[in-house]
Amino acid sequence: MTEVGKFIRWKRLVNPETGKILMVPMDQGGLFGPLEGLIDPKDTIKKVIEGGADAILINRGVARYACSEFAGKVGFVLRLSGCTAASPYFPFETVIASVKHAVRLGADAVAFTVNIGEKNEAAALKMFGALTDECADLNIPVIGEFLPLREKIDDPYGAKYVKQAARVGAELGADIIKTNYTGSVESFREVTEGCPVPVVIAGGSKKGSVRAVLEMIKGAMEGGAIGICTGRNLWQYEDTVAMTQAAYEIVHQGADVERGLSIVKSRDTRA
Repeated sequence: MTEVGKFIRWKRLVNPETGKILMVPMDQGGLFGPLEGLIDPKDTIKKVIEGGADAILINRGVARYACSEFAGKVGFVLRLSGCTAASPYFPFETVIASVKHAVRLGADAVAFTVNIGEKNEAAALKMFGALTDECADLNIPVIGEFLPLREKIDDPYGAKYVKQAARVGAELGADIIKTNYTGSVESFREVTEGCPVPVVIAGGSKKGSVRAVLEMIKGAMEGGAIGICTGRNLWQYEDTVAMTQAAYEIVHQGADVERGLSIVKSRDTRA
């Protein structure tokens, strides 16, 4: 990474001491509407910053609404693709903001989702290719969220499909790949070893226990991830600050799951 602009933005996203990243997406309101834990984005942003988040991933409306809460405190990734869960085209995501708009808003990076196996995959790949060209011209890091499509692929968390999705995104110019965790250290290592750019994991919907969340994070880190891009599994638990702190210690300090559990003060008895 020799481009000065990209280098500077990268350093605002990734922890300079550890080379790891704890990114918290709060863009799900654009997909599902107001969700538990994300009713007021300002409140959620405050909590994840207090817990140690390195970066947040949001839509442009939230960026305008909540910029006073995160400016100068945490890295800012702008989502450039989107759809709604009510759309007949779901989960196909189209362009909803431009790279120049991201620059005007002060974003440190942009994110775009491609669902591998989706019937409009070719159109999504074309949009992603054009996006990476424009970002290269402007020295903007690109986070490519490349996910095997649940409805098309029999095992969207299987290493066979996840490593294919990750490699496709890297081949098309992503600087960081966001994808599914495959369920074990060994299988996820197949993904990271087969991907020439850094990988972070998506968290998906809220899991049944705090332990399950922390085990996922720990397994991904041991499997070669540089971090996480996990939202609902942090801010949909009662104590968002504690969940973020626990994730921080696992990501940046190599803490074990038991240490993470000791941090979490949530009243969720399933921890």
